[in-house]
Amino acid sequence: MPEILIIEDSPPIRAIYTLLLRDWGYRVSSAASTCDVIGLIRSGYRPDAIVADYNLGGGDTGMTAIGTAEELLGRSIPAVMITAEEALPDVQLPILRKPVAHDRFKEVVERLLGTDPASLPQGLQTS
Repeated sequence: MPEILIIEDSPPIRAIYTLLLRDWGYRVSSAASTCDVIGLIRSGYRPDAIVADYNLGGGDTGMTAIGTAEELLGRSIPAVMITAEEALPDVQLPILRKPVAHDRFKEVVERLLGTDPASLPQGLQTS
């Protein structure tokens, strides 16, 4: 089963995403920050996809965390950004707007894992 990394600084939201993904049969690990992601990757963790919140607190962002993971692994990783922000002009990933409907979340994760990341629409707004 695919391994999904959740990057979310809010423990309750991280727990909800984890429960949903595990219920759908995925293996899940989580991180609250870019620093946590670095630790996971350096310990040998290899995600198949990433679900990241945009604002991680302390000036950290999901984009930074994803970029760091890709740099450390030397490859692109399919990812989706989740946010309550109205506009994210610098994000070239699928975007889910909070609050996220569970069925839409599942659909986007399945698409990430079943499609080459380069073929995903860039900046996709998936409310």
